[in-house]
Amino acid sequence: MSGKPARVVILGAGPIGLEAAARALEDGHEVTVVERGQPGAHLDAWGHVHLFTPFGMNAGEAGLRALAASRPELILPKPEAMLSGRVFREVYLLPLAASVGARATLFTDTTALAVSRTTLLKNELPGRPERAADPFRVLYLRSGEEHELEADVVLDCTGTYGCHNWLGSGGAPARGERGLSAHIDYSIPDVLGADRARFAGRRTLLVGGGHSAATTAIALAELAEREAGTSFLWVSRQDGARPVTPVPDDSLTARARLTERANTIAAAPPPGSGWRPAAQIVAMERGPEATGSDDRDSKASFAVTIHFEPRGIDRRSPVVEVLGFDRVVANIGYEPDDSLYRQLQVHECYASRGPMKLSAALLGATAESADCLTVGGFGPDVLENPEPNFFILGIKSYGKNPAFLLRTGYEQVRDAFTILRPTRGARV
Repeated sequence: MSGKPARVVILGAGPIGLEAAARALEDGHEVTVVERGQPGAHLDAWGHVHLFTPFGMNAGEAGLRALAASRPELILPKPEAMLSGRVFREVYLLPLAASVGARATLFTDTTALAVSRTTLLKNELPGRPERAADPFRVLYLRSGEEHELEADVVLDCTGTYGCHNWLGSGGAPARGERGLSAHIDYSIPDVLGADRARFAGRRTLLVGGGHSAATTAIALAELAEREAGTSFLWVSRQDGARPVTPVPDDSLTARARLTERANTIAAAPPPGSGWRPAAQIVAMERGPEATGSDDRDSKASFAVTIHFEPRGIDRRSPVVEVLGFDRVVANIGYEPDDSLYRQLQVHECYASRGPMKLSAALLGATAESADCLTVGGFGPDVLENPEPNFFILGIKSYGKNPAFLLRTGYEQVRDAFTILRPTRGARV
């Protein structure tokens, strides 16, 4: 079908998925976008948080061209503007979704269940380009009913936000965590805004050693200064002198300020609060004051068992403490859900769970620099899987590696369509 428009199915209508849709429409493909909720909805979950990068780095080239053509009257933020997640969604992603939806099929509140070939099994024709002659079969759930559609190209841009890591040591759930997960904040709560009543006057366990945990720690410290009885214990798995490692000569000033402020709070926390390193969450259960409600807004008291590695000469056995908390915030990151493409030939990295070629390139790049600004731009070749015309793009492609920028995802979209453009259809 060389020279014909391809049937392109894009899973996810976040920033990367909408950029991919805009790019596919430019190339004349038939485009269907499948989105589990509403476009960019995950940005609302942390909408109160400001991005580290300016708008000029967070808007895609194809997306901007689509808006210029469909909404010439739309006034976008200046390239240097620093936006919150919610504002970025409102001023850029939602208009872009409307532009894409006017020219493509956009299914919202629709869950992609599985992607396979129409007739070929996973183990048949391993690594062979002939697999491209068999269309993809995409199974999805919409309004309580299952449907399917065929595609020549599938782009998985679903991200990782809905698949959080677990608190327990070694990455598996802590004892009791699964049963209490509805009461745990695995995202960044709006401590000073919409979620204030849940944290004011309460004691919170904060777990994590990255910028998300730093954001929550700063908010909790500010709330502790304003609301009597508010306190927190911040624990991180790493052993060190500070919870967040600064990026040397950080050119992202917002990230540098956040890191400095969070580390200052860890060194001099509010009364009754503190930071402790080298911690492992072992178990948790409902405390004596817990209610029977499954509502996360109820007063969910926790008894948490934590192992702290001893510091100094005697490091033979951990110090075990059972501590009580009203809230638990787990800012410990996310990982990809590979269940969508389990019947396809995808070579995953055994460590990061991202596609193997890209993971290998990332391993070399991040070994030299921890700064996401210097990581990326690996070119089209690393995006190809053994499965022809199936691409994992965006933060999901990075697996458990956090060094991702929206700009990188937009580069991936450009590179993927560089691969697809010569045939504009399934490769055979």
